[in-house]
Amino acid sequence: MINVERVLRPHGDVHLEIVKPGRSGHVSPQVPYPLRALSLQDVWKYGMPHSWLTAEVRRYRLKNFSHLWRGLWRYAVARELGIPFMQGALYLSILNPNGTHVHLGLVGMRAITTVGVGFIVDAFQGLTSVSSFRYHGLGTDGTAEAIGQTALLGELTTQTSPNSTRATGSLGEGTTSGIFSTVGDNLFDESATIAEHGILSQAAVGGGVLFDRTVFTALTILPTLTCRSTYLLTFGSGG
Repeated sequence: MINVERVLRPHGDVHLEIVKPGRSGHVSPQVPYPLRALSLQDVWKYGMPHSWLTAEVRRYRLKNFSHLWRGLWRYAVARELGIPFMQGALYLSILNPNGTHVHLGLVGMRAITTVGVGFIVDAFQGLTSVSSFRYHGLGTDGTAEAIGQTALLGELTTQTSPNSTRATGSLGEGTTSGIFSTVGDNLFDESATIAEHGILSQAAVGGGVLFDRTVFTALTILPTLTCRSTYLLTFGSGG
């Protein structure tokens, strides 16, 4: 478990961010991660515990590797064999009000749910809209992902502000037309230890369709800090 209070010590760096509207017209937060289909080099850079990282982030990535691996090997096999696929990828960062950021990197690549796929089929029929999948939920349960899950298993309620409300993520496109991106900021007003993230179809906690659930190594977030989740969904062509 990483304690972000030890990492977010004051320092003299200046961080400048230019925020530009995406193709859909929505403004997306600037993120330090590649908005492209993941290469194995990207996984190595953003998921592994490198020497240039802080000790806390290195330890976190090392502990989290088993979670990352669950989706990574499937993704690698599909790319190698040219199999069409739909793959989610989750990056996490912790933001301090004083402007310091801790970029934990790529934490997971699992798992798109059965109800999420059903929602997309309904969208093809004009019954729903896939743009609803922009809400970022966080929870405390570290039970492994399963495609039959329909909700986060321990979703936060009063720990984030506003209470019982998921972060509304941006709607954007990656560097190619086959990638959907959404970035959401959950502000904490109580301490909580999170271990799961979900992309859902409504803002209010306790409902909506769960499209993707990702489990990662437990992370303690203190009041006034923000957990920024960057989610990429890659559609691989072929067949």
